[in-house]
Amino acid sequence: MLYTKMRYAVRPLDKDDPVTREFKSLLGLLTGDSASPVLWVVYFADIENAIPSHPDDVVLAGRSVSHAEQADDVALMSLSPEGLQVKLDGFFRWCQRNFMTISLAKTEWMAFGPLPRAMPTFRVNGTPIAATSSYKYVGISYSAGCKDFFRLHHESKTSSARKARDILFMLEKKVGSLSMAHALQLYNAQVDPHLTFGCEVAIECSASSSKALENVQNDFLRRLLGLSSRSCLAPLYIEAGVVPVRYRRLLIAIKFIAYAARMDERYLPAAAVRDSFALAETGARCHISDVRAALEKLPVPVIVTDLTLDNCRTEKWVNDLEARLALSCHTYLRNAVVTNTRLGVLTAWLERCPALPRSGLRLERRPYLEIHNPAYRTAILRLVASEHPFAIERGRRGDNTGLLRLPRAARLCRLCREEVEDEVHAILVCDALQELSDARRSFWNQAERREEFPRSLARDRTSMNTLVELLQAGPIAPLLGKFIAMCYALFEERPLYRPPEAFIEACREQEVSFVPGPLGPSQDYGMLWTIQDGDMDYLSGSLE
Repeated sequence: MLYTKMRYAVRPLDKDDPVTREFKSLLGLLTGDSASPVLWVVYFADIENAIPSHPDDVVLAGRSVSHAEQADDVALMSLSPEGLQVKLDGFFRWCQRNFMTISLAKTEWMAFGPLPRAMPTFRVNGTPIAATSSYKYVGISYSAGCKDFFRLHHESKTSSARKARDILFMLEKKVGSLSMAHALQLYNAQVDPHLTFGCEVAIECSASSSKALENVQNDFLRRLLGLSSRSCLAPLYIEAGVVPVRYRRLLIAIKFIAYAARMDERYLPAAAVRDSFALAETGARCHISDVRAALEKLPVPVIVTDLTLDNCRTEKWVNDLEARLALSCHTYLRNAVVTNTRLGVLTAWLERCPALPRSGLRLERRPYLEIHNPAYRTAILRLVASEHPFAIERGRRGDNTGLLRLPRAARLCRLCREEVEDEVHAILVCDALQELSDARRSFWNQAERREEFPRSLARDRTSMNTLVELLQAGPIAPLLGKFIAMCYALFEERPLYRPPEAFIEACREQEVSFVPGPLGPSQDYGMLWTIQDGDMDYLSGSLE
């Protein structure tokens, strides 16, 4: 009768506008009707009095918590077997009075912590229920009997994220190559939710806990950017503007703690957070201590000595903590670039732009990602990530035989055989091949006719600064990508040059291990940083 007479109206966003005319819903299940949640809450309202209290009830911030419900999914909890049986009996009696039955096939019990020598037996109306070591409730899998009781949850979400990732790339076979913006939008909608699901409660206190999730993210970005499975990790995040999942999960967890800390005390999340802060003050292992440990174990540690309930209620303090987390992320990525001898182009870029372009924790995407032609876009990305075919990289990596693994000074250009075949020489300098010189001349002629062409390039066209400035000039990115792709093709048509053995040995003897220098006159980003209370405490380097 209620559903038969149900009518609806829509209120516009502007409250001054009148509501729409009433209409009847003709689609969908009645159980999914907008009135169903309200009716269910009314139906379930007396459950609090039906489940009796017990001395062994779980207490959060002085509040007894013996049960939780998500619609008709009910979880009962107690600190003792006797207390849990009392809850089961009370819940069974409530079901009898309200014409409901407990699904024994779906009902299981599990124990956290040390197990008793004699395992208890729990019964519903005399029927025993099965014990389990893992259970999934409200989308999160819990495991008992192991140190990390979110292990199965991480494995489940890793599998789901991997499937979503594979489906997205299968989509390209149907619709063709996706633009970078659309691909990243699909990533944020389909993959990222699995990578971050449950991160408010499932805190990773070590790198190994989130390793599987990070691998899924890295694999997605590599395939998206057209890079190999052995490409460096830092360029993936910097180029795509994607935050490493370990940092993203921690940021969401911090936001949730701040949100729960400001809640009214009658809500369960507020009681749970208050109780966790009280435990943290005693030095006990708890949710808050896990968050603090996770911050300290980041690649660039964030030391938080004032993670208190009062501070989490202060918007300024929370914003400062988020800024310190963002600084840790960006310092970690910068360190990974400048200490890697492979990433010469990206290091030179950072010399020109000491601060990574960002908005909060999120990094901004590079302008050349908007190139529609995937071949031209990938050509630039391979250059920046040092995945190109030039000898400076191929000679470092070598081949299966090891014959092409050469010291840096011996990685001579395969065309002129005079200079080291690095990115600048191959793209901007070498004129030993007429076809390459013609392509370079054509590129400069077309680029100079663009209004956005950097006029400073009229003086210098043969240095790393020139190459970086071209990469930063977004409007000429398609021209640059086309030219770089042509350079790759011309070089790949010819085998790498291997100098005489005597020359190689001489280069090897004189080779000195390269130690990355400072990015600028007053900036030295060392490997070991510790962010503490907004300042940088360091073992080497300084940040001004």
